Amino acid sequence: MLKVNSALMAVIIAAGELSGTSHARQMSEAEEKAALAELWFDLAELSMDLEGGTLSTLESFENACTYDHPEGCRQAGYLLFFGGKIDPDPLRGTGFYEKGCDLGDVGACVAAGFVYATEDDGVPTDADKSRTYYSRGCDLGDDFACNRLGE
Repeated sequence: MLKVNSALMAVIIAAGELSGTSHARQMSEAEEKAALAELWFDLAELSMDLEGGTLSTLESFENACTYDHPEGCRQAGYLLFFGGKIDPDPLRGTGFYEKGCDLGDVGACVAAGFVYATEDDGVPTDADKSRTYYSRGCDLGDDFACNRLGE
């Protein structure tokens, strides 16, 4: 447990430094948002490594997504879709996939396309949405998404 506390303390100290006035120059709002997104994502990855897909891991990925971290959105979607150590919520998870795709994460686009194309996953199928997300994934260079568009 000491390892978790030390790592969490390092992230908390870094987050506190972001809002402090000790920097030679002030961060712009966009820089601060990006830094906070990265801190939340790093905390989520640390939590995932140490604890697995727990509620605190999910909350950290959700916070990263709130600050527009594309991969944070995808990872939150994944945990909600597949569960881990939390109860799955595929509908809510799909929303995170969609936001991740909107932010440019190719994996989130492919996941959203797949979710809308697949039956029995707790999310109603929607061919138009599936095509839209596969198209975005293809535009971002994913071969699987491009192949799915050709089917």
